[in-house]
Amino acid sequence: MRIGVLGSGTVGTTLAGGFLAHGHDVMIGSARMVNPVYEQGRPSMFICGNDQTAKLHVSRLLDQVAERD
Repeated sequence: MRIGVLGSGTVGTTLAGGFLAHGHDVMIGSARMVNPVYEQGRPSMFICGNDQTAKLHVSRLLDQVAERD
């Protein structure tokens, strides 16, 4: 499975190591996550949870970090 880990601190590194140990393809978040510019265009984001208000807030935050100057 391809897994993206947001955060490269202690928790992110530990999670990534665990997923790698079980044979998963892992990418750890980096500076490219803010104002991302990719050939294919803006990346899509999967937002899970059962709180619609919280998901709306997260969507707005993602829109902010994806804005280009």
